[in-house]
Amino acid sequence: MNVHGYELTADWKVSNIGMTAQGTKGGKRYFLKKYGEYKMPRRDASTTPKLYERLKAEFNAFSQNRIDINRTLSGLAGPGGNIILPTDWFIEDIYYIEATEFVDHLIEDDAILCLPREDILFIMLTAAGALHNIHRKNIVHSDLKRTNILAARNPSGRAVAKLIDFDRSYFADRVRPDELGGDQSYMSPELAQCFIYDMADEALAYLSTKSDIFSLGLVYYNYLSKGAFPA
Repeated sequence: MNVHGYELTADWKVSNIGMTAQGTKGGKRYFLKKYGEYKMPRRDASTTPKLYERLKAEFNAFSQNRIDINRTLSGLAGPGGNIILPTDWFIEDIYYIEATEFVDHLIEDDAILCLPREDILFIMLTAAGALHNIHRKNIVHSDLKRTNILAARNPSGRAVAKLIDFDRSYFADRVRPDELGGDQSYMSPELAQCFIYDMADEALAYLSTKSDIFSLGLVYYNYLSKGAFPA
């Protein structure tokens, strides 16, 4: 199956954001994400003009926010960089889809814990540096966890961090409550509070880039305790 020039190498699979698939284009491998929370509505008998316009506006706001984040961070990403972002995004049928190149020379997640301490510390250092650059753009990652901080060997052979999965990211001064999320095991108290208090304005006001620092600290603890916490 071909999707916007990407030849899928496996069927779409259900994920927490919608669906994912793998594909190739121009001899490179890509990871595709089809977002399911917001869809472009169809004009049919079941959709009134008023409902159609509301759903269309919601979809456009969602997709434009995703594009704004990708474009704002694009200058921080590139071949061999520590921030892995979509290289392409488009609307196919009723879905907003992003395509991201696969990371080469990956170190398996569990294997990170078996690396020498010096290597683990360098992964931690490069993860912090990448996160600092994201925060300089006033963007909160919002879903930092072990599986969203990959590790790979750079050309010199050093193990470095690769931050991925910006599905839940948001501008610190432009929080969109309906799109907030994250792994509960790594979630900051202020983000958890937003869910506890049903996204009340008073709770949302506490959100900032500091939320990522809490989550990164849990990842660090996980590394140094050899995976003892969180589960």
